[in-house]
Amino acid sequence: MAHDVSGSEEHLEIRPKSSTDVSVYFQPSLDAWRYAHPTDDGDPQWAEIARFDASSSTIHTYPIRTGRSFRLLHPKYDPLCEIAFEDFPIELPSAPGDVERCLRSLPPAFYTEPSFGLGVKARFRALLGVLRQNVFKRLVISRRQSTALDGDTLIVAERDFRSIANELGTIADRFSRQSLNERSRHAHNELLWKLLPERFPRKEPPHRKGALATFIDQARRAGDSLSATDSGALLEHVAKDASRIARNNPRQLYKLQRDFELAGLDELISRFEGDLTKTLPESHWQRLLRGNPFILSMLFGNPIVVVTDQAHVGGTTLDGSGETIVDFLVANSCTRSLALVEIKRPDTPLTGGKFREGRFKPSPDINGTVIQIIDQRYELLVNYNARAREHGTAHAVDCVIVAGRTPPANDALASFEMYRSSLRDVRILTFDEVLMKLRTLRDYLRPTPRTEPPRPHEDLF
Repeated sequence: MAHDVSGSEEHLEIRPKSSTDVSVYFQPSLDAWRYAHPTDDGDPQWAEIARFDASSSTIHTYPIRTGRSFRLLHPKYDPLCEIAFEDFPIELPSAPGDVERCLRSLPPAFYTEPSFGLGVKARFRALLGVLRQNVFKRLVISRRQSTALDGDTLIVAERDFRSIANELGTIADRFSRQSLNERSRHAHNELLWKLLPERFPRKEPPHRKGALATFIDQARRAGDSLSATDSGALLEHVAKDASRIARNNPRQLYKLQRDFELAGLDELISRFEGDLTKTLPESHWQRLLRGNPFILSMLFGNPIVVVTDQAHVGGTTLDGSGETIVDFLVANSCTRSLALVEIKRPDTPLTGGKFREGRFKPSPDINGTVIQIIDQRYELLVNYNARAREHGTAHAVDCVIVAGRTPPANDALASFEMYRSSLRDVRILTFDEVLMKLRTLRDYLRPTPRTEPPRPHEDLF
């Protein structure tokens, strides 16, 4: 069938293959062809755009680019070249004017106008994006098959496609309204509020309930972490809303508190373990305890408060030298009884040479530290009224030393145990024991999975 090719006209041509099989070919306008092929003086080429096969009850469409483009007549959704429709009503077109009418049985998500190149309407284009990313070459919308894969063909049951398309349409409408409201709010703020603030109040974006929960769930499913800014804003909001959460949902607040404690403990334990493998000064371990004062409470087994670190408890001579300084001065938060903490390094030796077979003397370092903390207690008692009276009582000042690692050899360990158990009012803990206390606390806080469902009368809080 010949056509007069003019500048702005497009043409269709019906090419029967059999009595039940008809193909439709598209010829772009001369203007569009010259734009894509400026050096081609011939007539525009033809490209198959659709095929009606009544024998298999299938309408085949081959979406192509039909407008002014350097990719004129190329597949719209390359590598996806065909979208077919199985068991949809088929009427074979006999003339170009029949084609659009014969395509009206397609789902409303698809174009039926050949001049648009067929394919999917813009609001449903996300479907094609997914298929292109996964390198499918054919999409079949079927009324007789279930959704399945067949090589590089994706078969989608029509009911499944309709459900997906309906949801996509709902999303598109929602965001279209949201975009309109946002543009309207921006225009109001820029035109009225900014220029005439005394007459027109600023319009803030409305809070949509569930938006934050949806955002966090989507980030979790995608394996993404919240940015530092988002995390900070979220924590600040939870802190301000803590009273209401405690009143309306105490279980949630309790779980949140436990989760934070566990996360903090895990991080602290990991850092503690890593630092034990390094050679770090005493000041590092003093800073660690200063930043995590609950560790000091674990050392004493009682709730304590840190009065001060680097406490000057006395001992100054006439020339101003010889000041006695203790690493931590703490107080029992219930009885106000004062106590002292002295921190040494993990590599501090706990035992020295043998004094007989199987028994070891305490190391000079640990002996010196014991004398040091006893002297600090003495200075505290002597200068109590002048320096510490307002901070607590000094009737029974406890002393704790954290130093060294647990001796690995049995004889050395036995000697160390006998030595420290014989001390009066001075307790020595190794860094390994402090780490074990942290691990025990973490295990206590970590929820244990139940092996059977709770009984109805159990309090699940």
